[in-house]
Amino acid sequence: MNRIAWLGQAAVCYAKGIPSCCCGGFNLLTEEQQNIANNTALEFLNKYLNSKNMPSVTLNEAMTQRQSTIY
Repeated sequence: MNRIAWLGQAAVCYAKGIPSCCCGGFNLLTEEQQNIANNTALEFLNKYLNSKNMPSVTLNEAMTQRQSTIY
C-alpha cells in the first residue's frame, strides 16, 4: 500500500470506524473525488514530513513509496 492509500484508509477508519478490509470504496468515487482525496492526503503527508524536518514529496513520489517510510 502506498502512503497516499495508507493515509486515506487511516482517515476513513478514524472518521467513520471502517476497517481496512473495506477499503475498496475508493474505486466507487468519481475521478474528481479520487483526485481531491489524493491531494488532501498529500497535503497532510507533507505537513507531517515537514514537521519531522523531512522534505516534501510529490504525489507521484508518495504513491510509489511504501507507508513504512513515513515514520
